[in-house]
Amino acid sequence: MTDYGKKVKVALIEQDKTVEWLTSQVNSITGYSSDGSYITNILAGRRKSPVIVNAINEILNIKED
Repeated sequence: MTDYGKKVKVALIEQDKTVEWLTSQVNSITGYSSDGSYITNILAGRRKSPVIVNAINEILNIKED
């Protein structure tokens, strides 16, 4: 898992939320229909999607370095 993925996981734990919840929120903001495995692949660094990363950052209030 990437450093970014770890940040997201920590934020999810702190907010008592799941990847499934995050996926639903991302889809709502972006209009995409991604699934949990796609989000997991982004967190693991196997996929790249600036639109989804920006949505995750907004949803979880993550500031990138």
